[in-house]
Amino acid sequence: MTRASQSRSRDTAADDAVPVVDDARAACTDLLAHGDHALVVALDATPREWLADRGHAAPNPAFVATYPHPDCVRVVSDLREPVAVALAAEEFLASLPDGAAPAVCVDGLDRLAERAGPLRTARFLSVLANRVRAAGGTCHYHGGADCSHVPASDP
Repeated sequence: MTRASQSRSRDTAADDAVPVVDDARAACTDLLAHGDHALVVALDATPREWLADRGHAAPNPAFVATYPHPDCVRVVSDLREPVAVALAAEEFLASLPDGAAPAVCVDGLDRLAERAGPLRTARFLSVLANRVRAAGGTCHYHGGADCSHVPASDP
């Protein structure tokens, strides 16, 4: 059984991905601190820029990004289809040691929504949040006004 398919219970409502709106840096830092390993989907900044901005916020960070970086799980060049991002997240979850709690940050969801469209973006976020939750972790996202159509949970 892969790490991503292991199920764990939590006290919160099912399938939540938490939107981060106010004081994004502090909220992101706090949410990432709850995990043992972090996956950052950096779509608006390079991994180097993200690390410079948030530094030690992410425990054992790995990145999915549109720019190459040594800590990248995968470099995604075409955001019109978020499948590559989802596959990278699956690989990250499957690679975690037993008992490790993942923390996932999707930074730049508005950019994904612009390229992939609102429906694909909502589906991606829903699937990602469900898989991270099943692995016993937390998932949050950052997006501007263009992401107001993306639900925080499954319909």
